[in-house]
Amino acid sequence: MLKLKSLCLLIVVLILSGCSTSTKGYVRPTLPANLSEPCPPIPELDTDSWDELGKAHIELAILYGECAAKHRVLMR
Repeated sequence: MLKLKSLCLLIVVLILSGCSTSTKGYVRPTLPANLSEPCPPIPELDTDSWDELGKAHIELAILYGECAAKHRVLMR
């Protein structure tokens, strides 16, 4: 009977000691300054040339890709 009481006491002590551990609070990491900047404005096109339209489209795609990459980093 003494062994059973000792075993129960040991189990209770181990359970209570396992529940008493605390964890550190979450610390939010600071963001680099370049990630908090807004995306650049869309450049305006003042010509009717198809070549200029194509170049402007490529520039816009590059700007969007860079801005989207910045925001993807924020979501990780």
